[in-house]
Amino acid sequence: MEDFNNIYEMYFKDVYRYILAISNDSMLAEEITQEAFLKALKNIKKFKGRCSIRVWICQIAKNSYVTYHRAKLKIRNKVLEA
Repeated sequence: MEDFNNIYEMYFKDVYRYILAISNDSMLAEEITQEAFLKALKNIKKFKGRCSIRVWICQIAKNSYVTYHRAKLKIRNKVLEA
């Protein structure tokens, strides 16, 4: 767990800035970044080392952002259809 805390401290700002650049929303970037690190912690055994841990967590964050954005669009479309 201490190792993961080190990873969190080392890469939080990088992941946050990456999502902030994509979303242009600081609160959403914070939320997505937190979610990405939680997912990474839960799935750390799946990390194969084919890329850096930073890249892996950024990809998790990007996937989380895409999922969030799709859900938001789905809700918007349902509201427009009603």
